Amino acid sequence: MEESFELGGNIRLTGFSGLEPGNMSIIKKMVGNYAKKISENVENFEELSLTMKKVHNNAYEIHGKVNANKGPFTSVETDNNLFFAMDNVLKNILQQIK
Repeated sequence: MEESFELGGNIRLTGFSGLEPGNMSIIKKMVGNYAKKISENVENFEELSLTMKKVHNNAYEIHGKVNANKGPFTSVETDNNLFFAMDNVLKNILQQIK
């Protein structure tokens, strides 16, 4: 079972434990900024969950989900660049909410 941890009580990250500390701090900042935007645009924001998997050719597959009263809102992206994949998932969820 993959290790998961919470940020700020309503953000859950799963599969990110193997990242370097520098990359993890960027991920936390990115996720925190999007979580703030999401919470401003959706009622009863319950949780933002992100799961990362390493797939073929060292690509990253990111699954994102926001639970809210009109949700859930989901997105999946695969990219060789972790930050591009993460940004696209969060951007797609935010666009669904707006």
